[in-house]
Amino acid sequence: MPHRVLSAAGLLLGAGPLSDWLGIPTLVSVFVGLVLLIFALDVAWTSRNPEPNRVLRVIVADVTWEIGAGIVIFGYPRSMSTEGLWALGLISVAVAVFALFQIVGLRRMEVAGSAVAVERTPGH
Repeated sequence: MPHRVLSAAGLLLGAGPLSDWLGIPTLVSVFVGLVLLIFALDVAWTSRNPEPNRVLRVIVADVTWEIGAGIVIFGYPRSMSTEGLWALGLISVAVAVFALFQIVGLRRMEVAGSAVAVERTPGH
């Protein structure tokens, strides 16, 4: 979670210079920074209260990021600088890895939940 907060802070505090480097409008950096900050707080809350529906919501957000990044990289490559496209691509790899770990964790939660349900079944 700290990396998400740091990323959000970087986008918000360094919006001007970072936007120039990424080749995007400053308003886009500020917007993405705000959304990322809200997402980071949601992930922190979810990690303290890990219920399957909450974890699934984080996974859906990660997949949504992947789809959006793919659309920008492959559909609108001239919308960002070369450095910006590389940054977006590398961030997307990291997000995909996080999503994979979240899916594994969600699966483990479901298996553990099934085991608890069987133990609570009368006659077991």
